[in-house]
Amino acid sequence: MPTGGWQTIPFVLRNIAPLAWTGQFAKRRVLDIGVGAGRWGFLFRDCMEFRADRYFKKDWCYHIEGVEACEAYRNPLWEYAYDRIDIGPIQSWISDIEKREKYEIIFFMDVIEHLPKEVGQDILDRLLKRTTKRLLLAFPDGNSEHALTQGAVHGNEYERHVSRWTVDELVGKYNIIDRVENSGVVISAEK
Repeated sequence: MPTGGWQTIPFVLRNIAPLAWTGQFAKRRVLDIGVGAGRWGFLFRDCMEFRADRYFKKDWCYHIEGVEACEAYRNPLWEYAYDRIDIGPIQSWISDIEKREKYEIIFFMDVIEHLPKEVGQDILDRLLKRTTKRLLLAFPDGNSEHALTQGAVHGNEYERHVSRWTVDELVGKYNIIDRVENSGVVISAEK
């Protein structure tokens, strides 16, 4: 689906807003893997630009890029909220992303479960090397019997769930600074 559960919205906002409001963004670069309908790009603009009285695009100071596998999800919100969106699966873009300037925030929300486990782990590790602050990761509860029940949605085969993930398997491997039950974590790039 081109969107995710509403439960992750407060989780995301409580982890990005304080960084901006305390002046902890230097480069002001954000990457959204799995843009979908554009939820995170718009919420980021609302939280980081509009709250700072930067209502007009010409005044915005954050650069937001995205990757989306499904061209059919393109909509006016993409053009409004994002500076750049690359079309195709993340596996096709990760090498290019590794050559770009680093990002302070990377959203990897409701995407990793669509990748085979080994591929998802590799992409996660590579993305972590591209952030200077935080990587926000969300996925369906891997302990749920429904974790793998989603097939193609609206004819989009990229929507099929092919791997299970749990917060417990990430604890100890990464510098986790926040979590949302058993379906998401914030991983800090800072030691």
